[in-house]
Amino acid sequence: MPAAPAVDTAPQVVTIVAAAPLPGLALPLQELPANVQLWRGAEVDRQRPATVAGFLGSNAAGVGLGDAQGNPWQPEFSFRGFNASPLLGTPQGVSVFFDGVRVNEPFGDIVNWDLIPSAALASLQLMPGSNPVFGLNTLGGALVITPADGRELPGTRATVSGGAFGRRSMALLNGTQHGAWDTLLSAQATRERGWRAHGSSRVAQLYGRLGWHQGDDEAHTSLTLADNRLEGAQTLPQSWLAQPSQAYTWPDTTTNRVAMLTLGATWRADARHQLSLSAYLRRYRSGNISSNVNGEFGQVDADTGAADTLQATNEATRIRQASGGLALQLCADRRHQGLGHRWTLGLSLDASRARYVQQSQEAAFTADRGTAGTGGFAPTTDAASRSLSLGLYALDAMALSPGWTLSLSARHDRTRVAIDDRSGTAPGLDGRHSFSRLNPALGLDWHPGPAWTAFVSASQGFRAPTPMELTCADPGAPCKLPTGFVSDPPLQAVVARTLEAGARGQQGAWQWSLAAWRTQVRDDIQFVGSETASAGYFRNVGATRRQGLELGLRVEQGPLALALRVAQVDARFGAGFVEQSPFHPSADAQGLVTVPPGARLPGIARHTARLRLDWRASDRWSWGASLSAASASLARGDESNQAGAKVAGHALAHLDARWRLADAITLELQLHNLFDRRYATAGVLGRNAFTGPGGGFDGANGRNELFLSPGAPFAAWLGLEIRWD
Repeated sequence: MPAAPAVDTAPQVVTIVAAAPLPGLALPLQELPANVQLWRGAEVDRQRPATVAGFLGSNAAGVGLGDAQGNPWQPEFSFRGFNASPLLGTPQGVSVFFDGVRVNEPFGDIVNWDLIPSAALASLQLMPGSNPVFGLNTLGGALVITPADGRELPGTRATVSGGAFGRRSMALLNGTQHGAWDTLLSAQATRERGWRAHGSSRVAQLYGRLGWHQGDDEAHTSLTLADNRLEGAQTLPQSWLAQPSQAYTWPDTTTNRVAMLTLGATWRADARHQLSLSAYLRRYRSGNISSNVNGEFGQVDADTGAADTLQATNEATRIRQASGGLALQLCADRRHQGLGHRWTLGLSLDASRARYVQQSQEAAFTADRGTAGTGGFAPTTDAASRSLSLGLYALDAMALSPGWTLSLSARHDRTRVAIDDRSGTAPGLDGRHSFSRLNPALGLDWHPGPAWTAFVSASQGFRAPTPMELTCADPGAPCKLPTGFVSDPPLQAVVARTLEAGARGQQGAWQWSLAAWRTQVRDDIQFVGSETASAGYFRNVGATRRQGLELGLRVEQGPLALALRVAQVDARFGAGFVEQSPFHPSADAQGLVTVPPGARLPGIARHTARLRLDWRASDRWSWGASLSAASASLARGDESNQAGAKVAGHALAHLDARWRLADAITLELQLHNLFDRRYATAGVLGRNAFTGPGGGFDGANGRNELFLSPGAPFAAWLGLEIRWD
């Protein structure tokens, strides 16, 4: 994926933006009909985020972060009301690219943020809208993460840090250049016990790159490795938030491993033609063990008359996935009938195989709400899936006359998904599904001079149902998260259409941007709750609509830099439907709730604001401050908006500082939640099963409550960085 060069406020600097998945066509920002947001790798590095999503949550307009798992490496990321989440069961709508590869896992389109290195980055580019050129899952936007190479980050630096929650981190970065060749190695390892009980993390990431450059031609190969173990503490009943560090039940442990090899090359035949290719192989392994309250505890069997006495289950899941792909892209800069054309033609082929195995164990709760198995694990699901996706796309940036650019693009995607039962006991899993669609886009820019640009665009994106969704779509047999598969009634593909208009400009040291947008989604897929707290199924809920406004201001004046991004997002169901929400106060005897047209989508804050201030006080001392604020959002399970179940709004301040003690030694300080605010990031309607004496288990007489995910308290980390050539 091409790098977006540093954003500079100098009057003569032209910012270049990646307009397609592979290197080749790079448009000046003033000719792009979208409110794209860009950051340099140095800006990310200065704030030392746990994940790229965490950085965007503090800096990007229209971005929200949830923490339903209670682990900083597993954030639920949303942009313009569309998700890129690591949690199975969350409908996804943002495509994410790292090192030229789309890293939405084919099995469920989830994004494992812990597997994406946040160090040694060249740039981040957040492309809004349903841009079809970026392929599947680009409903609300595309995030392009571009690693640096050895030419951009020469030398060696080693960093050690530690502090709150028992966090200890080590990182090593080395970049070299020898003639036409360059190398980059980035390795980092982190351990922490977490601020909540049973919330520890172990994260190890490595990125290595070997590159060759000769004139305008280049080739590179890279290797990405990660081996992580993450514990989650789950949401808590609202009545328990006086002690937010406790866990509801445990264990909830995820192990993620990835190995990805990429190859890329760009060859310029002449000044007007360029060919790019990319290939990758990726191996992904994930395991999870989670504790669940038995939602049928105390119910009487109609045949035997016996009450269900099982308190809990442990669900163990394992995903084994192998994927690979190849992409070709040809770019040409030509004139035809007096008009300038910058053509891009591309082809991509992606294939994957996945094996999903789930086992269940009967269990009882201990005094501290852990689950102790009362028997062995019994297999419940063994499914294999295969997917094959072919994409063909074309883009023409047409210079109509001085100051006017017309952008025309289209992409045709065809996806096939095959699912097979490997247990021999669930033939309903077997299925063959095919989805295809041609998606167009049209944009017009008017840039009468370097001071400002106005634009308008219309685009259409497409998402095929994933293997996970297709095998969990039966309301008569809901799935437990992280999902136990059942039969597969057909789901329709999701289609999103975005209209956007805006302007951007620069006046001296000031940069500004303003955009209004609206995205209509047809056959949107939502995970709808069932009779038990941890079960549900996927279904098409008809139309949904997301619309909003974005405002950005940035100024760099001497040692001071200030960036403000404000966004409003209004997300609503366009069609009414009936869902299972048994913990809703308005649910009928069957647990059904009617969701009316126009109801707000849960989990999406209507207003967000991000403020970043950087000040280089001297050659040896610099500091930065971030303020992020979000208004209230609705809890999941209250899709009807009738319960008034809300996650309160909040505002958080973070501070970071650097002191250069010597030419090669720098001391770093990170302060998060500076004023130690108590807040929550996600909510869901549920049933508190621990209402007995002393907070003991009482599943038969539990209490329906709002469950919230508490945010982390004040934290401080101190680090030391040593550099040498």
